[in-house]
Amino acid sequence: MISLFFAWFLVFRLYTLQKDAFRAKQRASVMEHQSVQFSTPDQKEISIPIDIMVFIQEVDHITQVHCTQNNIVTVLEPLSHCKKMIPTTLWTSEGSDKMVFHKHLSEFLQTQNKPEVREIKYITLLSERQFRIFEIIHQNPGCNTTFLYESFRRKVTQRTIERDLEDMREKNVISHVGDKKTGGYEICTLNVISKE
Repeated sequence: MISLFFAWFLVFRLYTLQKDAFRAKQRASVMEHQSVQFSTPDQKEISIPIDIMVFIQEVDHITQVHCTQNNIVTVLEPLSHCKKMIPTTLWTSEGSDKMVFHKHLSEFLQTQNKPEVREIKYITLLSERQFRIFEIIHQNPGCNTTFLYESFRRKVTQRTIERDLEDMREKNVISHVGDKKTGGYEICTLNVISKE
């Protein structure tokens, strides 16, 4: 009985240590890049610069990031998660459902004179193989499926390459130019990251 309890405690402790390390890594990334990565309801990743975030609010279990120029972005992360992943030196609590960023605290209180908005970048998540395909197309614009298949030295099937290309086209990462037989692929956006 004692050994079972000890094993359970050890697993729980390892889980909490791993979770704390992940949170610390998130906070360090926020400080390094001066932006916060969020997930949006339409399955995209978004990177919002810290200096344009005025406050984050949770209303009816929906988290909204209020930015300068009255831009509002709905994100999937709950407010409790935002409080853990953003360093506490950057914000202050305004009640239990709102965190206001220090830089914009006076603007928030006055609700006037907000600075100009910076671009909010949407980032598309790709699998490791899709990201490799992205890199090959970026280096060889106009390349076709056969070229990509050969680039992988036949380690994956051509059908797998075609499925990845179709998925990347649906995500508007690449587009097909020219006719079906002699055409090839080009990059539509550089805002992509690998999941792995």
